[in-house]
Amino acid sequence: MSNKVKYAERRVKKKQGILKVIKERDIDNVCKRTSKKVFEYQKAGDKDRVSVLRYLLSQIKNKEIEMRVDGCTPSKEDIVQIIRKQIKQRQQSADLYRQGKREELAEKEEHEKELLAEILEYVENF
Repeated sequence: MSNKVKYAERRVKKKQGILKVIKERDIDNVCKRTSKKVFEYQKAGDKDRVSVLRYLLSQIKNKEIEMRVDGCTPSKEDIVQIIRKQIKQRQQSADLYRQGKREELAEKEEHEKELLAEILEYVENF
């Protein structure tokens, strides 16, 4: 094997390693910022945002544990997928509450869906 090929292989491996570190840092940054936001909202007394963010963090941690078996970490796309899934769940819950004539619970689900949409926008622009 020529030196050029070996050099090219080392560059590719190095680049892949750097990308993996960047992805891990993205996840860590999102989790750290979200944890800080939870703390800020607790101080402000915003219980709705605290509960939504805590649930989101738990889902991210679950995904991280699930992917750890394969030696991977969740990417930004995985987090976006988790948030979109939660938004869809909130919409379905709100629809079911409306069918059951539970408007106050449907409104709560709609509010949580709006909060998740804000978080989704933030994460996509991160």
